[in-house]
Amino acid sequence: MMNKKIISFMTGILLLIPWLSFANTIYMETRSDSPIVSSLYTVDNSSGVASKVGDIKTSTGDDLTINDIAYDPGNQTMYAITINRLWNLNYASGNGVITATALGETGISVRQGLEVIGSTIYTGTSKTSSASGALYTLDPVTGTATKVGSGFGDFGAAGTYVGLVGDLAYNHGKLYATMRWSGPDHVGTYLATIDLDTGLATQVGKILAESISPTIDGIVFENDVLYGVAQGNADNPGTLYYLTIPDNPGEVIATRIGTNTGAYAAWGLTSTVPLPPSALLLGSGLLGLGLLGWRRKNT
Repeated sequence: MMNKKIISFMTGILLLIPWLSFANTIYMETRSDSPIVSSLYTVDNSSGVASKVGDIKTSTGDDLTINDIAYDPGNQTMYAITINRLWNLNYASGNGVITATALGETGISVRQGLEVIGSTIYTGTSKTSSASGALYTLDPVTGTATKVGSGFGDFGAAGTYVGLVGDLAYNHGKLYATMRWSGPDHVGTYLATIDLDTGLATQVGKILAESISPTIDGIVFENDVLYGVAQGNADNPGTLYYLTIPDNPGEVIATRIGTNTGAYAAWGLTSTVPLPPSALLLGSGLLGLGLLGWRRKNT
């Protein structure tokens, strides 16, 4: 009969493998001023505290102004976007510097907003007082943008509102976006859904936290929970919230997680699953050693 200690050991490994495989990590991109330096952090979604991974630089050591980040679990690639270029981030370099490799120019001006759905990269342009916003797809090899449709961020009267795109997050067939609005009766940060076929935005509601509308720029879904990060400054670091999406259009309640992230000027959020291959190899190896030990004992 198999030794009880070996059975307990093997059972523990089997229970650990799924946990490691699905333990997602939330990453946050920040930006400091004078000089402008973009950095990558991980964020604890239970405490709201951020831990710095490294500063984002080109292969030649130049600083970049990153507007947003997104992760493709299919090819385990983290993408970043500047105002007119798509980049690949070596987020797991482990040396305190995140090297960004240019993939190509988008051909459009992107303030913020990046998400990967399946193998398709989406971004959007902001609405101005004279032009409509639009939803685009980006070629993952060349970075070239292809327009899906106009109307991105347009749920206000033409020429009256300015809708600045915050971030994009996809969950269960819906693409969500945060937008900062300035107009007669739409002032603050709003959550909207975006039609993937037409690019049209539909308002979900104004984001409210303690009777104010925080400037939520980065959003990400983790285990069906929508998290958002509010911008900060040198005196008041950014804050992580979880956002309660209403069943019908209405207020989106933002609940603060912890005091603050400890990081300045938080922008984009994304979620990754960086460990499954190594975790599975580790678990399989330990399980194999356990079986080998049992076989040797019984031969």
